Amino acid sequence: MDGLRLLARQDFAQWWKTTEDLNRLRDHFYEIQRLYGEQAAAAAVDYLVLNRSLDDDFAGLPFPETADPVKYEQASASFSWVMQTVASHQSEIDRVAAKQRLFGVLDRLVTLPARDTVILNVQRDHTAYARVPEPGACAFCLMLASRGAVYKKSTVGMVNKYHDHCRCLGIEVKRDGSDLPRINRDLERVWSNLSHDLGLPLTLRILIGIYANSKRLSSGLRFNG
Repeated sequence: MDGLRLLARQDFAQWWKTTEDLNRLRDHFYEIQRLYGEQAAAAAVDYLVLNRSLDDDFAGLPFPETADPVKYEQASASFSWVMQTVASHQSEIDRVAAKQRLFGVLDRLVTLPARDTVILNVQRDHTAYARVPEPGACAFCLMLASRGAVYKKSTVGMVNKYHDHCRCLGIEVKRDGSDLPRINRDLERVWSNLSHDLGLPLTLRILIGIYANSKRLSSGLRFNG
């Protein structure tokens, strides 16, 4: 994914250099995220095929389906949101701020079809989904990773929330969580200990506070719906 995100940024940066009116970049922004989003979804299918071929418990599952890239309306709305967050788009400071925020949105939109591809097949084939946090992940991402293996539609939908610049991974795991990465098992243990020591209501309030604080600290980072 990192390679695709980097290529998408490089392509967009080329258009950025030659365009004075930032709003004219909208269509290029859409086409770039669509192109690399399709490749990201294909890479997720390759991951699923390999992952399933190495585990007897996944043997016999049908070939993975591919999720669609982000549609124009969503990409355009994300682009418009960034344009509204900078003052005039004319000063150099404003342009740099807009560029960095668009890079973050571009990262998220390029990666979204890959994450959706994993979700699509997990729900179709009744396996489970886990979020693996990137090194240095924010409190919000660590909170979601602590949920471990999830498979209910509502729970999967909650865990599948990613902010701009996020490099956390969504992976397929067994429903019993026996193949969860160690980081997820450790985070699950922290959740369990907090719930035991503080009580579930207080633990939930703490995690809600972590979530709210992470959104404030990210000032301007968007989450996929």
